[in-house]
Amino acid sequence: MILTPDVVQTIKMTDFTALVTINADGTPHLVAGWNCLPRENDILVLSGERFIVTRRNLARDPRVWVLVASHSLNTGYRISASGRLSLDPADLEVVHKYWPRCTFAILLTVEKVEDLVYWRNNSAPINSAS
Repeated sequence: MILTPDVVQTIKMTDFTALVTINADGTPHLVAGWNCLPRENDILVLSGERFIVTRRNLARDPRVWVLVASHSLNTGYRISASGRLSLDPADLEVVHKYWPRCTFAILLTVEKVEDLVYWRNNSAPINSAS
């Protein structure tokens, strides 16, 4: 199980979710994905209503990276996954709670989760030069 209870809790309480796919020219395409939710068995689901470039990128290259962080939990994770579009009614039911007009979902099969524990243990350097 890659999505441990701590990771799931952070995803559910995230203050910010960043989603990165790869453009045709190899550059990263970064979007905010506010409604990324755990489904089951290391699958994340989010609405694809507004992600036109993201959908195009996933059709060509399924690699995706997600960053989730929760200030109140003082946690953050970098997630590597494989993405695809879904028209499955069960997936649409999840996204309709947040985006009722959405006609498809994006499913992310989680492959790796990295704990960003370093940000809890290290403070940013203070620049004393004026």
